[in-house]
Amino acid sequence: MLKSYQQGSSIVLVKNPKYWDSKAYPLGGVDFTQVTQGPEAATALTSGAVDMIEVEPENYPQLKGDPNIGISVTKSYDYMDIELRQNTGPFANEQVRAALEYAVNRAALNQVVFDGLGEPAYQPVPSWSPGYSKSLGVSDPYDPTKAKAMLKAAGFPKGVSFSLIIPSGDATYARAAALLQQELAASGFTANLQQIPGSDLLTDVYVKKQGDALLSEELSNGPDLTNSFEALFEPSGFPAQAFGSVNQQLTPLIVQANGSLSPSQQGPLMQQIDKTVMQQGLLVPLVFMPSIVAYNKSRVGGTVTAPIGQCRSDLAGIYIKK
Repeated sequence: MLKSYQQGSSIVLVKNPKYWDSKAYPLGGVDFTQVTQGPEAATALTSGAVDMIEVEPENYPQLKGDPNIGISVTKSYDYMDIELRQNTGPFANEQVRAALEYAVNRAALNQVVFDGLGEPAYQPVPSWSPGYSKSLGVSDPYDPTKAKAMLKAAGFPKGVSFSLIIPSGDATYARAAALLQQELAASGFTANLQQIPGSDLLTDVYVKKQGDALLSEELSNGPDLTNSFEALFEPSGFPAQAFGSVNQQLTPLIVQANGSLSPSQQGPLMQQIDKTVMQQGLLVPLVFMPSIVAYNKSRVGGTVTAPIGQCRSDLAGIYIKK
């Protein structure tokens, strides 16, 4: 239950004694403290200022070598991707979008940016989901030569130049963008990186229509992935409207999938969506990002599990050592 809230600083929760399964949560309360992501968060953990943090990929190597720190890694349904503006600019051309799919080295991104803890995303659904389409395969499609040939066939023998927006002040995005820029250059794509503060992305990218593409993250509600499909491809989706990615071919499939929570019913529909997304190059999925939490082993007891998806916590069975 909420005890106190200070904007930009902290949220203090206390145990709800009337919760139906209160024994599963031995904690007397939780203090969520705002700390800067990156090295500052890692320092807050190792110094004892906080007991647990969400780990950014760039801090994982440092923390995993600390004997006082425990780490939990969980497979996630969230993925980093490139959203493409399809109502204007170079990516209004389906052939150019298709070429871009072969211009990114997803395996290298996973290894370099995520320390190999994620999974290359060759479709917008991971291999452990019922919506995964086996027919799309898992082989690495990175092929700069093929991408160049496709651009030439599309009428761009000298390649394509485009602006790629990345949120500023985020080390993970910065590292991914630098590697992507290098990969794309080998395929005939010139990515002009433009950094925009996260607080301005909504206005500048979605409303003012800046940029030809956006390096982004698609956050999920866990196994049920149709919510992200709805936002990206249905007329009701804000990103779909802003980027011109509304796809009437997908709408009936998404509506059907939203009508059920049964994997056996959702799965085949999601597989059809996957195929259309990749065949038409409607977005470029890159890496399914790992969910990582680190904790102070001298303070935190029980079984620590990184939550599935971001913007949530899994605190079942955790207790604070006296």
